[in-house]
Amino acid sequence: MNYAVLVATRNRPKTLGDLLESIGVQNPPPKQIIAVSSGDDISFLLRKFKDLPITHRHLEESGQIRQKMAGIELVEKGIDWVLFIDDDCVLHEQAIKNLSSFILKSQEIEKVRGIGLRVIEPEIDSDNRQHMFGIRKSGRVTRSGKGFSYLHSKQVFETSWLNGVSLWRFSSLTNYSFPLTKSRYAYSEDLIFSYSVGKTGRLIYYPDSICYMQLPASYNQKSFETLQSVLFWRFYFVASNSDLSNILMYLDLLKISLLFLLRNPGASLLNSQKISKSLSIILRALLSKADPRVILYEVDWF
Repeated sequence: MNYAVLVATRNRPKTLGDLLESIGVQNPPPKQIIAVSSGDDISFLLRKFKDLPITHRHLEESGQIRQKMAGIELVEKGIDWVLFIDDDCVLHEQAIKNLSSFILKSQEIEKVRGIGLRVIEPEIDSDNRQHMFGIRKSGRVTRSGKGFSYLHSKQVFETSWLNGVSLWRFSSLTNYSFPLTKSRYAYSEDLIFSYSVGKTGRLIYYPDSICYMQLPASYNQKSFETLQSVLFWRFYFVASNSDLSNILMYLDLLKISLLFLLRNPGASLLNSQKISKSLSIILRALLSKADPRVILYEVDWF
């Protein structure tokens, strides 16, 4: 299998080092490892892995989307597949071997655009527990724009979206295009990208290729900044796909906002006003059929 690995990283030298060590024992090995960093300099770390085919680029401005887009530009000619992986993950020693075998044995593999790995997390958060109750919806995307997790399953099946640890045909990465906002978070970036690619070919979940997440999910559920990212990126996703429902999406955003306030009774009046303002901006954009990319550019991100 002719593939590259792409990782966007920020201030995680320990977990990035563990990831690189796990990549170094894979068979077949990658033709290229692309590390796009922001924050602290990682040159000292990469020198420890001089035997690996690492291409490094450092960006002054951080952001997962920005860093991934920069990494895609660095993929060498002739690469067929690109593995997206987070900087806090470690590949099982048989991960790529199993994945390569699956690709070789699969019928109609030419129709497959992406393959999702199984990510084993250190703990199951409340969001994943909710997904456990929706096993029949595994890998599906509701018309309101919510993607149901598939990571609890040990079966191979076709899915409507793939999470951030996934293997992509290089030709499909032309779909990786987002507004470059000033938001720290790219909430649902994997859902937004993969759902669009899934309209052009098949997306497969392959649980025998495993990686381990070293750190629990880092989103702060009590942060307005996180909520703002959820609201506007969900709006962007649904408004950009005519097969999804703006009405159902907006009702879901109202529910999410209400739950945020109920779970955070100490939320300041200022944050409540910010939530109201965000919902008003989204409603006006929907009624006026405004370009969702323009709306994201104009948001006053906190």
